[in-house]
Amino acid sequence: MRNKLWQKLVAMALLTLLLLIPIGMVKDLANERENRQLQAVNDIAASSAGPQKLFGPVLVVPYREIWSEVSETIRDCTAVREVLQRSESRYLYFLPEQLKLSGELATETKRRGLFEVRSYVVNLSGKGEIKLPGGYGNPAPLHGGRIEFGTPYLGIALSDMRGVLQAPGVEWAGKTYGFEQGSNLPLEDASGMHANLEPMPVEFGPISIPFGFDLKLRGIEALEFVPAGKHTQVELASAWQHPSFFGRFLPDPSSQQTGTDGFRAAWSVDALVPTSAAI
Repeated sequence: MRNKLWQKLVAMALLTLLLLIPIGMVKDLANERENRQLQAVNDIAASSAGPQKLFGPVLVVPYREIWSEVSETIRDCTAVREVLQRSESRYLYFLPEQLKLSGELATETKRRGLFEVRSYVVNLSGKGEIKLPGGYGNPAPLHGGRIEFGTPYLGIALSDMRGVLQAPGVEWAGKTYGFEQGSNLPLEDASGMHANLEPMPVEFGPISIPFGFDLKLRGIEALEFVPAGKHTQVELASAWQHPSFFGRFLPDPSSQQTGTDGFRAAWSVDALVPTSAAI
C-alpha cells in the first residue's frame, strides 16, 4: 500500500518537472519576443522620434539682485576698506490659469520584421492665459539690494525635439514670437523650446495675458501631456480605432468615443488634484 502511494507521488513529481520544461520554453519565447519588440521600437525611435511628452508653456521671468558689500583687509599694517558689488540671479515662474490643448492624430504602422510599431503625427493647438501680479509679485531682496528684471520668455518642455515638424511660434499679448532651441526650464531633461518676449513694465499687474501656439509633432507608441495649468483641458481625435489610454488621469467617460471612425477623448484636470503624473 505504501509502495503504491510513493509510486504515485514520484510519478506526480516527475510529471510536474516535465511540465515545467514547456512552461519555461514558453516564458523564454515570450521574453525574447518582448525584447525584440522593444528593440524594434528603439530602432525606429533612433531614426525618427520617440514617444512624446509635453509640458508647458511656463512664463519665466529672470531677475537678479544687486547689492554692495564692504570688505576690510590688512595691508602693510593698515586697514583697507573696499566696496564690492555682488549680484545673484534668480527666476520667477508663472503657470497658466487656463490651458487648453487640442489635437488631431494621423497614425501609421511601421514594421521591423514580424514586429509592428505605431507611429503618429499630431497637429496640436494650445491656448490659454497667464495671470501676472503687480510687480511680478514683488520678489523680496535677500541681501537688501535692488532688483533688476531680465527678458521674460515662455518655455515648453518636449521629450524628443527631433519630432518637431512645424513650430511657427507663440502668440503672446497679440504679438507673435519665434521659438528657439531649449526649454530653459529647471527640469532634469530640459529638451524643448522657448520664445523670448518683450520686457513688460514692472508696474503692470495684476493682468491676464492670453497666449496661443501651434505644433506639428511626430512620435511613436505614446503621447503624454503633463498638466501645466491651474485648469488643464486636453482634447484628442484620430481615425485610429484601437487607442489605449493610460496615466493617472483617464478621459472623461462622457467624452470618450471609440468606433469604426476612430476615437475622440477629452481630459480635464484641476489644480486641486496632484498633477505630478502625465495624462
